[in-house]
Amino acid sequence: MESEIHLSEKQKNTLQEAGFNISTFKQILEMDDEDDRSFSKAIVEEYLNQARDKIKEMKELIMKRSLSELSSQGHFLKGSSATVGCENFKNACEKIQHLGAGKDESGKMDIDDENTSLEKIDSLLGNMELELGRVRTALKTVYPNLQE
Repeated sequence: MESEIHLSEKQKNTLQEAGFNISTFKQILEMDDEDDRSFSKAIVEEYLNQARDKIKEMKELIMKRSLSELSSQGHFLKGSSATVGCENFKNACEKIQHLGAGKDESGKMDIDDENTSLEKIDSLLGNMELELGRVRTALKTVYPNLQE
């Protein structure tokens, strides 16, 4: 019989406040050996490093006005965010993907003004930079020795 993945109420609440889908996050924890979260911790650390690096790359792409590459990078980080259950990032990345493709944030309407798309992406990335600290803090409730 499989053991139940345990997260304290404080951990669950902190993760949910940071925008995590607890069910998805628990799937990552299920990959760990019993009483050893080193495998999931490595996945989470890689994700945090990747998110930090992709945000930086996307900010540089704004300066280059490369909407198609911004869309591609948004799509990439959206997938990684979904894998670990980081819903806020996944949603922001989906908006970046749409905006980079010349659509509005919902992906339903065309946007003809490149500057509008770039400004919205820049704003989303600024929010994501701030949010990354909250995400890291929430994850430290599960992984106290999380790398910076």
